[in-house]
Amino acid sequence: TQIKAYKYGGKLEEITRLWELRKDIVNEMTAELHKEEISFLKGELERIDTQIKAYKYSDTKDIVDKVIELFVLRKIIAEEIKKIMNALSP
Repeated sequence: TQIKAYKYGGKLEEITRLWELRKDIVNEMTAELHKEEISFLKGELERIDTQIKAYKYSDTKDIVDKVIELFVLRKIIAEEIKKIMNALSP
């Protein structure tokens, strides 16, 4: 709606170009955030996998606790990414 309103000021092309640039930046940032999340989660999975192997001779409850820890961390990351994306949205 705002872009259409600027049409009469002769700025439509400039504003449309800036809007497209903004969308590209947001998309790129989203992709980077997903890469970071995936990298972090891979590291956490490896860490927890190592701990599970170490707990192999231990109580099953310890293993379950580590798996729950992973899902809690994943939820926290997802919430943070959602906050960032909401802040970037117009």
